[in-house]
Amino acid sequence: MAEKQGLSRQLKTVFTESDRLANVVREALKAHYGIRAEKLVEFGMQPFRGRKLAKTAPETPGTPQPPGPVTPQAPGPTPAHPTPTLAQPTARGFVERSQKLRTTIGPITPDGTDRRSVESMW
Repeated sequence: MAEKQGLSRQLKTVFTESDRLANVVREALKAHYGIRAEKLVEFGMQPFRGRKLAKTAPETPGTPQPPGPVTPQAPGPTPAHPTPTLAQPTARGFVERSQKLRTTIGPITPDGTDRRSVESMW
């Protein structure tokens, strides 16, 4: 029984090594001839022939045609103060958040250290 297990292990390692060797040979052929070369077909490999273009739906005779070119409408009046979006934070919101942060963390010196920790060092 042990002899069969040993042979099974050997067979598995041989198959693994042969798969690795086959991959190396395939990659070497692609490197030598190029990925688009029709010569790869002789070795049982498929050359890269490009991507397929998306098919457009064929027009049927009974399909109504869309109307002619559409002229763009003039935009409406621009408000004097545009509403802020997420990309444009308001100055007031920034000031409120920074004040809230200061009360939570405490004052910070320009060099980035906390004033309380600097004062406690003296």
